[in-house]
Amino acid sequence: MTQARPHTQAEEWSQGWTLVLASAVGFSFFSVLLSAVGLFMGPLNREFGWDKSLLSAGPAIATGVTALFSPFYGALIDRLGSRRLALPGIVITMAGTAMFGLALGIVVAGTAIA
Repeated sequence: MTQARPHTQAEEWSQGWTLVLASAVGFSFFSVLLSAVGLFMGPLNREFGWDKSLLSAGPAIATGVTALFSPFYGALIDRLGSRRLALPGIVITMAGTAMFGLALGIVVAGTAIA
């Protein structure tokens, strides 16, 4: 049995506000990653001597990749569903942030190697 489609914007909002909230919370996790990188800049600079331009390369690359692949990711969400992609994505993002703790301080050709 299918759910009836809303006829007005108010009906659509009353039925779909939870989707908007979940989307906003999910998207905020990307900003958590960018904010966390900023917190690591000072300690990584002191520990390894990395300059801020090197440390800023990671978030810049992540932002560029996000901008380029967002339309494709949106199509994948339409095909597979947001839950199947969002939950693993959150885990991967948090694991990537936590991996800063494993950095060794090696820089090769201007790129830091963890």
